[in-house]
Amino acid sequence: MKNDNQSAQFQAAYDELTKQPSIAVSSSRAMAAEVKQLQADDEKKANEEEKDFEKVPMLEEVQLHPHGFRATPWAILQAYGRATALSSQSPSRGLAHHWNCLRYLATLRSENGQLTRSEDGNDARWHVKTAQSADVGVAIGLLAAQESLSKQHPGYRFQAVDADLVLDAGWALRAPRPKEQTQKPASDRPGYFLVGRQAGAPLRVVAADFRGLHNTAVHQRKQLYRSATRFHRLAFGREAQRMPSIAASTTLSGTHGVEVYLLGHQADLSLAVPNHPLPHLTGPQREELYTPFIETVNDNGEKESRLGFHLAENRYEWFSRVVVRASAAMLLAFAGDRTSAARQLTKRQGIRVGKQDNEDHMPPARCDVEVRLGGLELVGTDHVFRFRGKRVEVFSGLPKPLYKVLRNGAGAPDYEATVRDVRAHWNEGNARDAWQGIMTMDEDGAVMGLRALSDENSVQLKPITA
Repeated sequence: MKNDNQSAQFQAAYDELTKQPSIAVSSSRAMAAEVKQLQADDEKKANEEEKDFEKVPMLEEVQLHPHGFRATPWAILQAYGRATALSSQSPSRGLAHHWNCLRYLATLRSENGQLTRSEDGNDARWHVKTAQSADVGVAIGLLAAQESLSKQHPGYRFQAVDADLVLDAGWALRAPRPKEQTQKPASDRPGYFLVGRQAGAPLRVVAADFRGLHNTAVHQRKQLYRSATRFHRLAFGREAQRMPSIAASTTLSGTHGVEVYLLGHQADLSLAVPNHPLPHLTGPQREELYTPFIETVNDNGEKESRLGFHLAENRYEWFSRVVVRASAAMLLAFAGDRTSAARQLTKRQGIRVGKQDNEDHMPPARCDVEVRLGGLELVGTDHVFRFRGKRVEVFSGLPKPLYKVLRNGAGAPDYEATVRDVRAHWNEGNARDAWQGIMTMDEDGAVMGLRALSDENSVQLKPITA
């Protein structure tokens, strides 16, 4: 009887992972006005207390996908795993961090066609509410932002790249810092850059900030206001223009279950200088030490400066190489190969994966298994654990052709063609049937799967021998 009950619990939780409920996403001028009012209230209070107040540009309504937004809980877990593949600052913790998304296997479910928290997700014994909303909120906000940007920029796909990972290549974000950098860079930074990719076109960059909580709409507006202050730390172009941005605040306890508020700022940041060739993405990588200030001119023609990160036009090619290498590193880390990931990064960036001058002292690579599924050879890493009383296996990896290209960097000339090719050849239905479980590929070619282990599994992961 106990085994039957465990099997029923496992099957119920497992089935929820592949349902595709609707997620409530909203953006409006009224919402933007309410966020703007929060700044006005803060400014009034600062004036009354005779304190300095830094006014920042506010966010606006953004375009939403015309057909709504749907996502499976499994897609949300995969997005979280991708986005946080290199978020750990400790190389030893980073290896354990790889499967952090599995904490939320039974957190989300579909109820009346809407995404909401499950009974497990509501149980305080299994989840710290602040960590749960922060982690799951990042993934849901990311997917909602990508949907919005795909509407704004047809033909582009947007990859999430950790902002600190990117900025560390040009500004020393953490101690110890070089002696010549006396000023600590701004600590209040957005979490991600969403990098738009299209073959033969310059990269598009959008600053992104994703937050989650369990509170009401009032608190969501406060999070969006805070995101606006983070975006103020970024500028681009010759005249230190405002960077395009998108912010999401996700509540897991909304009236209709999970609810996402989106605001942003539309601007055209293509990493190309007019009348100049497109940036070369495969050139040598340089670690820079830029001044952590944004220089501007006020309405009176006087020079001013504020803490921040200025992406001037003469840095576009450098920045293009940094973001494509960081993107490659995150995908390689998702497949378990942290050694190849480290080779894409500068010395400062590589601290989080244990990069050292002598690769013999690097943490061992864990991209150590391969399997043929859905018409493609896949390589990656796996983990076996118990879920609802069942032994299960999870796999994360990449198609072998894409993996080989990424080891040369996501700026390699054949990268875009390889992504299109593996996506075109991938047969997800056949992959699921052969794997006997969940197996999905995202738009960037990253693969993640889950199955119950049994003697009936006909397809086995094989150790990579060479």
